[in-house]
Amino acid sequence: MRPGRHDRSPDTPPGTLARPLSLLLVGAFAFAPSGALADEPRADALHYETPPECPASREWTAQLYQRLPASPSSHAAANALRVHIERRPTKTNTGDYHGVVRAAGTEEARAVDGTSCREVFEALVLVAVLSLGADPGEPSDDAASHPTSSPAGNAASEFARTEPTSLADQPPAAEGSQRRANLRWGAAGLVLVQSAIAPNPSLDVGAGLIARWSLAGFEPWLLVGVYTAAASQTARVENAAARFEHTALRAVGCPWRFPGPGWLALRPCLGLDVGQTRGEGLGISRSSSNSSAWLAARGELRLEFSIYDGLSAGGAGGAALPLIRPRFYFEPDAVVFETPAWGLEGSAFVAWLFDG
Repeated sequence: MRPGRHDRSPDTPPGTLARPLSLLLVGAFAFAPSGALADEPRADALHYETPPECPASREWTAQLYQRLPASPSSHAAANALRVHIERRPTKTNTGDYHGVVRAAGTEEARAVDGTSCREVFEALVLVAVLSLGADPGEPSDDAASHPTSSPAGNAASEFARTEPTSLADQPPAAEGSQRRANLRWGAAGLVLVQSAIAPNPSLDVGAGLIARWSLAGFEPWLLVGVYTAAASQTARVENAAARFEHTALRAVGCPWRFPGPGWLALRPCLGLDVGQTRGEGLGISRSSSNSSAWLAARGELRLEFSIYDGLSAGGAGGAALPLIRPRFYFEPDAVVFETPAWGLEGSAFVAWLFDG
């Protein structure tokens, strides 16, 4: 026997022991049960194309799996769906986002339009679940509670026979869920320049809460906020002077948006201001201060620019009609300031909407 070598029996040919071991390993993998793996989300089996602001493909899979029966065939049909959502800056449809879902190997699809990607995503989930023959209302916990009506192949063929649709064509359950999703809340910051509330054009700053709906035919927008003068004003008459300040609440409503979709649009708006103006005499004997209510109706045309989903900025111009016209004076003939019959206003805003 030489060092570094091993004796091998002449009766055992090379590889005789290796072949049975390899066959056992191959057989173990070939006959391993696949049911446990079939129920796990498979991101590689999805065809999911969306903008960055949309929900991820993992959320799409989770939403479908929760509503479908817990069976390999149902999940295989869900994995075979193809999803595509895109944002359309200029178009004539009813929303800023357009989504399509179709079964693999088919050309026909169901299409949905909406004003946000989350809105289109939720609608496509409902459409996909309904097309696969499941109940979209409540997530299913087991196959017994929501039995499937067709295997993956039949579900795909049934899905292919459907026609493109809009949100208005969805069943009542989907329509009610979509209406709730259309309501969005947010906040806004304001900068105003107005002429009727003070002796000179006043620079005001403010903030407010906003709400927006997306309904068939119009897209209401509502703001409720508060503003105040960025700095007090001093007005002089003869040998006297007075300082003026003001604070007011503002409500503005805009029922329409022209055009409905798109990055840039106009809104006609009406509003009402309720607040207080205050004048104080300066540098004179027996100086005093006086306050008066400020109540004004206003109309404006708002230019809105959509920067991102939920984030917008813009400006507005319009006129105010004071319903109360206070008069500040030292003597009947020494009037410091009298509210005019009407005034002009310009404003700028930045608004951020959250998902409803």
